[in-house]
Amino acid sequence: MAFSMLHCLLISSLVLLLYGVLKVSYSIWWKPKWLEKRLRRQGITGTHYKLVMGDMKEYIRLITEAWSKPMNLNHDIVSRVDPFTLSNMQKYGKVSLFWAGTTPRLIVMDPEMMKEILGLTTLEEKLKAMIPEFITRCSMMIEQWKMLASLNETCEVDVWPELQNLTRDVISRAALGSSFEEGRNIFEFQKEHITLTLEAMQTLYIPGFRFVPTKKNKRRKYLQKKTTSMFRDLIQRKKDAIRTGQAEGDNLLGLLLKSNSQTDLPENVSNTKDNELTLDEVIEGCMQFYLASHETTSSWLTWTMIVLAMHPNWQEKAREEVMQICGKKEPDSEALSRLKIIIN
Repeated sequence: MAFSMLHCLLISSLVLLLYGVLKVSYSIWWKPKWLEKRLRRQGITGTHYKLVMGDMKEYIRLITEAWSKPMNLNHDIVSRVDPFTLSNMQKYGKVSLFWAGTTPRLIVMDPEMMKEILGLTTLEEKLKAMIPEFITRCSMMIEQWKMLASLNETCEVDVWPELQNLTRDVISRAALGSSFEEGRNIFEFQKEHITLTLEAMQTLYIPGFRFVPTKKNKRRKYLQKKTTSMFRDLIQRKKDAIRTGQAEGDNLLGLLLKSNSQTDLPENVSNTKDNELTLDEVIEGCMQFYLASHETTSSWLTWTMIVLAMHPNWQEKAREEVMQICGKKEPDSEALSRLKIIIN
């Protein structure tokens, strides 16, 4: 009897061990290789999958090497800002594949394809109606700078955080329809989460270590949960407002919700139909757009001011063009489309 029980226990342990090995093997090898094969069948080229780490080791190496050197004030900034993406594009083209751990990611550098993927062709028309709000936020920031300058003959302004705040507020309203305070909270949580994640990426990778309840791991988990919860609440309010006719799908969030036709399903029910977004995918889309657009826009504006400071003659040309087209009036969408020097 005892031998029989021991025999059953041994078999059960072996079955559980085999199940665990198969499950891990599926997650870290079979599934990624299967996805890679399917993507390559669609004509998408890129790096080959590397066990567990993917391309993260190479990503960290390139960006650490680029940031370790002083930056010259010139227009060749891509090799410093994102050397991995630049290298991948040069090797595999404007649409390429790389691996974030066991997850495949697409790099899309074709502007027209980016518009189509993000639905910006439709959103672009909606944004024109929000130009007055953009102008209001910009005017408020400039007036604050004027006030600082009026207090003293000269003043020094760190434009980087100022432009971060500006783009955060504008994107919160334009893309998600959230309040400035809500947008500020989302940004701060995401910023801290990314800082902790980058710290973890730059340390020695130990499989399963992220599940150990260290102080930083618990903080990362809390920030992820909190940010997801805030986006979930925001999405639910938008769905309710659209359903009751109090709002239209006139921003990025509204367009994403239109792609999710089963808006009345409970939150714990997944939408598995092709070409329809689940609630989790809508949340992920909002999080990525909010973070990516905020960083790129604020960085672009800051760099534009640096370049204009480097080339005062282009300052004069841009100023003359604005005065010629807009005069003392605030610019509208029609006027903005005619600003060739500034836009190009």
